[in-house]
Amino acid sequence: MKIREIDVLVPIERYDEVESTSRLAREAVESGELGDQARMFVATRQTAGVGRFGRRWESPAGGLWCTLAWPINLSPRRVLDGLGLRIGMACVHTIEQTLGAHGHGDGVTLKWPNDVFVKGKKVLGVLTEVIERQGKTYALVGVGVNGNFPVTDLPEELRHDAATLMDLVHGRINLDRVLEGLRMRLCEALLTEGVSPQLLIDLRSHLYGVGRDVTITLPDRTRKTGELLGIDDEGRLRLRIDGEEYTAPTSAEIHHEQP
Repeated sequence: MKIREIDVLVPIERYDEVESTSRLAREAVESGELGDQARMFVATRQTAGVGRFGRRWESPAGGLWCTLAWPINLSPRRVLDGLGLRIGMACVHTIEQTLGAHGHGDGVTLKWPNDVFVKGKKVLGVLTEVIERQGKTYALVGVGVNGNFPVTDLPEELRHDAATLMDLVHGRINLDRVLEGLRMRLCEALLTEGVSPQLLIDLRSHLYGVGRDVTITLPDRTRKTGELLGIDDEGRLRLRIDGEEYTAPTSAEIHHEQP
């Protein structure tokens, strides 16, 4: 897909400061304004960014904060199958390419299902939502990248587990180029279906925390702790708990023990 083609397929709408790009995307869908046209909402700064499970996402100036609103024109069930993992690897490859251009491409991993870590520190987070309007299904893919600011710009309680691209390369990153690659790869993820053999290879080679103890929280809020073994052929987490293998549901939340 060429740049001109993707500019037509997914135009970008830019803002200096908003509460949340995901809120803008949702409003565009719910008002009927979006229709059958995909759109990417990008902000320099968010004042009320939202992460997974409704957690606050810190979004200072210098980062890349965006949401892709995508009307699903194919079979929603087939597109949504494995979508979170396809999006996760799209983000991994974007960060790998960005850091690799600066000679720092090693150590990029995926914290299941779709957060990106570099050398054990979070640099990118994803929130994917699915909403319906008048019988049509839309995917809202929110991505936050810690870009051109020092990690000290984040609240103190977040600094230990976070990194920024600027700190990693010891200089500023071209965020427009990051956005260009991210938009292209997210579109590819949304135009494909399921969990392919190549995706499984990529996931297994990039999965963060294999061999370490993790705790998963299930939908009923019960917890299980065990050694992370990897993922199965459907992209679900595999753990060893009390000597027996356990496969976690896709709705589980994973917490990594500090090494």
